[in-house]
Amino acid sequence: MKRSDWLPRVQALGDRIERDYRTRVGRFGGSLTLGGNPTEVRMEIALGDKVGPTWGKWIKYAKRRGWFGRVVQIRALDDVEKELRGELDKWIAQAERNGASTDDDLPDTEL
Repeated sequence: MKRSDWLPRVQALGDRIERDYRTRVGRFGGSLTLGGNPTEVRMEIALGDKVGPTWGKWIKYAKRRGWFGRVVQIRALDDVEKELRGELDKWIAQAERNGASTDDDLPDTEL
């Protein structure tokens, strides 16, 4: 898989999720960031200023054959997007249950 194959697809996935969840995550003082590389998609919520707790999820959607070998997709990006949305929904539901008035009330960090 060449850079021109994975990059626009991962960016589009990130743009959709950020657009749909930025406001909901922001209610709890978090900033949502998505990114990726040829084999993984990464999602993080930063809960502090420059230094503070984070919560996140990495999902592997492809694997590399050898050090500099070909990248082979092992999961559809649609499935990855569904899983990321499910994880975000769970995090938001837990933050809402906790009241999330302070960093101590936010869901446990995973990273």
